[in-house]
Amino acid sequence: MPPRGSSFNSKMGGKRAEKPMKTLLRLFRYFKNCTGILIVSIISILAYSAASNYAVLMTKELVKVLEAGIGADMAKYAALLIGMAILYAIAVVTNFLLNRLMLSCSARVMCALRKEMFEKMQSLPISFFDGRTHGELMSYYTNDLDTFQECYSWGIMECCDAAFLGVLAIIKMWNMDPLLTVLSMIPMAFLMGAATIVGQRLTKKWDYRQAGFSG
Repeated sequence: MPPRGSSFNSKMGGKRAEKPMKTLLRLFRYFKNCTGILIVSIISILAYSAASNYAVLMTKELVKVLEAGIGADMAKYAALLIGMAILYAIAVVTNFLLNRLMLSCSARVMCALRKEMFEKMQSLPISFFDGRTHGELMSYYTNDLDTFQECYSWGIMECCDAAFLGVLAIIKMWNMDPLLTVLSMIPMAFLMGAATIVGQRLTKKWDYRQAGFSG
């Protein structure tokens, strides 16, 4: 059964949850069907992000060796090449593993969610169906479930990846110049504000489209 406060309990398909955080936390409970896969996926995405970033950082050292001349420190040059090759290999393997595991986890979660929705739908009274259009009922199993699937498959992993990369970037920037790091945060605050405003307007457009689809 979809979380309380979601569009399933609303009078119109696509209506936003009254308590988004509570609804989101309840959605996370469906990960109990693939807890182990989720843990391995998070480890994989952390390994992928770390390997990709450190491989890029090693490029700077490689350029220094090339500028000084390969003959000056051949051992260091070879070590950097081998290290970069290993890091990129780790990134490729963990990225493949991440995609494969999240596909499996998403399939399990959506299977459990669809079964629960179908069982709940069968137990609802006739008045529930009389008061709703065919499009509204279908939207529960199409648009709503598609949104859940995006959240379970890529949304959460992309959020973790962005958070981890952001932390690494801020740490690196702070080590280079603390003052410039603080100054760079100022335009980011404006960007976040603009993104919030645009997001709210897009949400209103989405609600309007859903209302037309359900009608």
